[in-house]
Amino acid sequence: MRSHRGMGALALIMVAGLALATGPADARLPRDAQVVVFHGAGSLHVGSNYYPAREVTYMRVASTGRVSFNVATPDGTFGLSGQRDRQPNRATYILDVDSMVHVDANGVSGQYRQAAQGFCQLVFDPQHIKTLSTLNCSARTGVGEVRIDLVARPGGR
Repeated sequence: MRSHRGMGALALIMVAGLALATGPADARLPRDAQVVVFHGAGSLHVGSNYYPAREVTYMRVASTGRVSFNVATPDGTFGLSGQRDRQPNRATYILDVDSMVHVDANGVSGQYRQAAQGFCQLVFDPQHIKTLSTLNCSARTGVGEVRIDLVARPGGR
């Protein structure tokens, strides 16, 4: 059973005043994509490869019900995605990750598309519920462990 509680988390993110774009910000995005960019200090680990991360992009495609967290690197974009999510309390949003995709720097999708098992968790500051504190993702894939960690900057940028 698919949960739609992620939309509540998206509404909370929108209220937080984080950068939000709806619709296609890029011609390659689906028309019904909702995009939120989180700014902060973090990292992406793909197997033994490390990449610094200053931004993580949340994307939800309404027509497919898929949600993803994506990090751009010099080697392309890596994303963890899934369809099942939940919000166990008002300060926490969790996505169950079921796949990882790599879009290479030339825009070719699926170079490393594969099954994954893990989660992504957004945590909001309990004292200021409209402020993102951290994003942590962890998933097992065929290329090894994939981790995304981001500590949000005050003010969102």
